[in-house]
Amino acid sequence: MVAALSAVVFSAGFVDSAPALAGWLDAGHRISAAVFPATAERRVKRSIRYDHPGSIWSSGGILRRGAPEAEVIYQGLNSDTAPIEEMVRRLQPDLIISSHWMRRLSGRLLSLARLGGVNVHPALLPYYRGPDPLNGMIMAGDLRKAGGVTLHQMTERFDEGPIIAQIPLRECHWTDSLQMRRALGSAQYQLVRNDLHRWLSGTITTCRQTGGNWHDKSVRSSRIEATWPAERLLPISRLLLQNSRRLRALSTPTGPIPLPQVLRVIGPPTGAPIATGRKWLEFDCKDARIRAIGRRRISIALERQRIKRTLRRSLPLEG
Repeated sequence: MVAALSAVVFSAGFVDSAPALAGWLDAGHRISAAVFPATAERRVKRSIRYDHPGSIWSSGGILRRGAPEAEVIYQGLNSDTAPIEEMVRRLQPDLIISSHWMRRLSGRLLSLARLGGVNVHPALLPYYRGPDPLNGMIMAGDLRKAGGVTLHQMTERFDEGPIIAQIPLRECHWTDSLQMRRALGSAQYQLVRNDLHRWLSGTITTCRQTGGNWHDKSVRSSRIEATWPAERLLPISRLLLQNSRRLRALSTPTGPIPLPQVLRVIGPPTGAPIATGRKWLEFDCKDARIRAIGRRRISIALERQRIKRTLRRSLPLEG
């Protein structure tokens, strides 16, 4: 058994990062403080006040129910980190936990916690180190190789610390954005509640990372090539385009064409040229004929809100 430990949590404040906080509290531990980006302040404060009672998809609601005495700090992207270090030095936590935190935590900060720090990374390390790995692996068609969640120790080098445990996601988890987020959240919850607890008790050991690759968030490939197979194009549509306000473009011999939101296979490739209508676009990919159907921005915004409401009102995650 592991005695109750305290942690300072660095969280992005989105619904995707909340299950890790719930997993830590459900394992019988405490959250001394939570650090959120300054851009998430309004959203977190709202969830602290109005969160659905049974939800584990809201960082603010989790703190209200499970750690009401925890300090809450909002950190600007380029702000001085000295106040954060002073807070950690004062609280003397046992552990630092990072969940979807997009910035590297310094070795000096990690050394202030007795057991150092751990990070929950939404990819199977060593693949897709760095921020925003989901966007990179979906665009590259690497879901089978890199799709999953990794719990690892944090070091001075970003996402290169020893791996504690991993949970790969199955093909059925990539059917749409809602299924993907539920599966990622469930994996985070299990890793923090179960595997982190076992690592702290000494029943599992870490393994060193070898090889792998880095995904730079600043280098985003937005072109979709007509030479890609349907197996690569359709997940991009289901997971990125259907609830994203940023349109990607289809690369053609005559130049890029802005791509509508929903892609569907309508048959085998015909060899016919690209056909356009008022609200649709047809083209051949490597092995199929694809129809892309446009959606208005208001519909995309409503879909994003529907997914968030569904997550916050869903049943507790597995694990």
